[in-house]
Amino acid sequence: LQLGTVWLPLPHLLMIPFLWSDAMWQSGAGGSIPSMIAYVLGVLGIFRLVRGLLEVELRTKPAAVVGAWAAAFAYGANPNLIYVQVTAMTESVYLALFIWAAVYFAEFIRSLRTNEDGRPTQMARTPLMRCACCLAAAELTRYDGWFLAGVMGAAVGVIALRRWQNDDRALRR
Repeated sequence: LQLGTVWLPLPHLLMIPFLWSDAMWQSGAGGSIPSMIAYVLGVLGIFRLVRGLLEVELRTKPAAVVGAWAAAFAYGANPNLIYVQVTAMTESVYLALFIWAAVYFAEFIRSLRTNEDGRPTQMARTPLMRCACCLAAAELTRYDGWFLAGVMGAAVGVIALRRWQNDDRALRR
């Protein structure tokens, strides 16, 4: 009955399957499993985000992979994060959702390319929808997710407005 009253509900809903066993409930191991999974997903997200940002063209691919491994190691080896991921707290779940929202938002930005004639291509909706799903889950995890969704939503609004203005200018010519 108290689900979602003080604490947002998603981390608690993720813990429910692991808390059917009294032993997992009493030891706290059941509550830490979603945090541990989120920690791994966060490390993978950092790797994908950095590799995607550094990989500009084919010749930069090896350096991008090395940079992505270094970033993933730096994130994963953070002592505070290692501690938080073994507890039943909301931080590692939120961080993983934040990182994956950033991954999909960066993929959406990279999809905004121009054709040979200089006109922008159609916006890729799949990365944007995945980003929106991660943002919705982040909003159900921590209150910080609401601010993140507002910032990313405003950025998408600015991008859409600029593209609309550019299309309008192209039609007038």
